Amino acid sequence: MKSKQDYCLFTTNGMFIIDKIVNKTKNTIDIDVPGGGGLFSTLGSTIVATSENNLLRHNSPNLSKTIKFIIDCGKDFPNEIIKPMLDPWNVDVVYRYDESRLTTRGYNEYDGDYRIFRYETPKLQIIADDILSLSKKEIGMIHLICSPKRCHEILQGLKIDNGLYKCYNFVWEPTPDMCKLEYLADILSILQFYNQKKGFNMTFSPNSEEFLQLITGELVIDPSLDLIKKVFFKNFEKLFFNHNHKYVIRCGKLGCLLYNNKLKKFTKYPAYHDDTTKDKIVDATGCGNSFIGAYATALVLTDFDYEIGCIFGNIASGIVLEQKGLPTLSKDSKMVPIWNKISFNERLDIYKNKL
Repeated sequence: MKSKQDYCLFTTNGMFIIDKIVNKTKNTIDIDVPGGGGLFSTLGSTIVATSENNLLRHNSPNLSKTIKFIIDCGKDFPNEIIKPMLDPWNVDVVYRYDESRLTTRGYNEYDGDYRIFRYETPKLQIIADDILSLSKKEIGMIHLICSPKRCHEILQGLKIDNGLYKCYNFVWEPTPDMCKLEYLADILSILQFYNQKKGFNMTFSPNSEEFLQLITGELVIDPSLDLIKKVFFKNFEKLFFNHNHKYVIRCGKLGCLLYNNKLKKFTKYPAYHDDTTKDKIVDATGCGNSFIGAYATALVLTDFDYEIGCIFGNIASGIVLEQKGLPTLSKDSKMVPIWNKISFNERLDIYKNKL
């Protein structure tokens, strides 16, 4: 099935995955849960696009229709379950059916802060040609969740006529298995090659544990913000050699850290939920991906206001925390979109009191 819209505001190379979630701490098992980094980043993007917030300089009705997401459907794909969940988002979902294979399925096991993930069926990755098919015009923003090798392959595949690219704006989320010291040089070479002089705007966004393991080679569970900053500044020249891209480090319950290239310092943006609302926290699955989708979309719609990007990202992540699976989108009596019965603007007012 082809995309319905000529323009693409946001898309992702992340996949749709049907998850089995095993929580050893709570002794629970959930099956057939819609998930995957692509689904949750699309959710984050949708939360921003439906926010009707006046901080967005580029806003219009039906903005969510310009969000595009590819779902590869195997012969076991549960149409009757998934489509009613996603239809209210008003997103341009491209369903690709293949009766010769199974839908990509994953196994997630949580035991405290420790997570195991593995694929239970063969995965079908989204490649550059798939992304090119989504829009005749330049794409606003692409979320990449991949290794350095695939990142380079996708960006090169987006090259079109006269050396131009179909997209110049990316938020790169490294896969956890690539967040090791041995891959740091490969990651930095990508940031250096696709630099601002060539017109690229990239944000590199690991979570805090991935960042420290990538830079130091050591796994630190729940690192402090001070430790993250210390390691960052100790390796500053290496991290910014021959490029000036953005680093946003996602820190879970501590929020996120944005390095301000001009001021030469970090700004901390707290998480939406804290000890005062911990009873609202249900499941962290997809929170990081949703942060990135919201952050990336906010950048495009505000002419790259990184502060708004981080704030909107944390709000989206907070929404995803409030249930297992996907949040509920509905409308209030004034036809304002509300997620889990609270509008985005109400949530923004709540969040401002934390700053």
